[in-house]
Amino acid sequence: MSNRIHDRKHSYHRRLSKSRRTKTIHIQIRPNQKIQLTNDYPTTISKPKPIRKSSSIIIEEKSQSQSQFQHNQSKSDNNLVLFHDHHRNPKKKKTKKCTKQHILFTPIILTIISIILICSLLPVLSIKSKPKLSISTPVLRWNTSGITILGITGQLGNNSNELYLPWDIKIDWSYTIYITDQKNNRIQRYSFNNSQGTTINNGNLTSISSLYNLIGPLGIDFDNNNNLYVCDNGKHRVLYWSNNILSASIVVGNSTSGNTTNLLNNPYDLTYDPNSGSVFVADTDNNRIMRFQLNNSTGQIISVGNGIALNNTELVRPFGIHYDSVSDSLLIANTNAHNIIRWTIGSSYWAVTHGNLNGFNGTSSTEFYAPSDVTLDPMGNMYVVDRFNQRIQFFENGQSNGTTIAGQTGVKGNTSALFNSPTSVTLDNQLNLYVVDRGNHRVQKFLRY
Repeated sequence: MSNRIHDRKHSYHRRLSKSRRTKTIHIQIRPNQKIQLTNDYPTTISKPKPIRKSSSIIIEEKSQSQSQFQHNQSKSDNNLVLFHDHHRNPKKKKTKKCTKQHILFTPIILTIISIILICSLLPVLSIKSKPKLSISTPVLRWNTSGITILGITGQLGNNSNELYLPWDIKIDWSYTIYITDQKNNRIQRYSFNNSQGTTINNGNLTSISSLYNLIGPLGIDFDNNNNLYVCDNGKHRVLYWSNNILSASIVVGNSTSGNTTNLLNNPYDLTYDPNSGSVFVADTDNNRIMRFQLNNSTGQIISVGNGIALNNTELVRPFGIHYDSVSDSLLIANTNAHNIIRWTIGSSYWAVTHGNLNGFNGTSSTEFYAPSDVTLDPMGNMYVVDRFNQRIQFFENGQSNGTTIAGQTGVKGNTSALFNSPTSVTLDNQLNLYVVDRGNHRVQKFLRY
């Protein structure tokens, strides 16, 4: 027995010497003892297998760190007690080191992953939170020289490519242009890039006797179904053309001027409210705004004036009107008071937003001289036809100082950069500018760039 143990020890010692490490192991068997470690953590192994041999083995293994540990082994029938010095089993120590590293670095790794995910998702979340209309704001600047797209400069006429003192312009949902050709008593329809117009009513210079023929049409607008409403100024009424139907029906008025709720006096403009289906009419010579429904010829007076700008509840010959669906309000070109006012639907008063508060005309960037039309772009910026100042004024949303984007203040002319009494303005879906140059019998287009 001792020889076998000696041979085993000798062989084991020889193998360990190759690893250049030194270990001293004393294995000792003692009765009824708990397993205790040198770091005072006791460990009990229940029901150990009986140790049948009694021996004492000392194994030395040299290493670079010269670490040693001892195992004492002796015979016992019950329990095994291990006494470790400073260094334990290397495999167990490596496991504990790895566990501590995991505990230390796991929160750091999770934090880094969270930051990466947040940085990746933040742009997507911010885009989804934006409203649909919050696209990148376009650059708003226009060529100062216009292109004549309709009419012939300085030449009046009644041919399909001619105009005679036109007044209003609108672009419908199919991007077809409509012009009220006032002195020709007709409404002309033009396709884009086509200077030859089509007359949608039967009016001309001589045929004005028919019930639905026009006399001096001015303001026009469309409803949600592309049906056309027209201010038939000379007959003091509003007509309605159903889409693709040549005959018209009367909304209000009966060819006689008056100031009752079913009569008008020289209406100049109208606008359609898609929310309520109402039509608001600038009843110019009655100094008031009227509201009508299509099948009800009795209107509602929503504002009234006496022709003298005494306070902010009175109008003085309003020429232009525009419904703002965002704020549910009307913008009114209060022409003879030389200002623009905003009236919120349902309110008893309105506020002067631009122009002189006291009704005086002027040529500065905050003043007008007989403004005849007003409109808005999708960003809420305002465009005003400053008629007798021969210019188009642009006001950024919320600003009171205007910028001249077309025409020249106080200068009348027929060149590509000048106007002769402009009356109406509109925009297409690219925010190109269209201006009715009334005195020059033409429509000018100013390209945005």
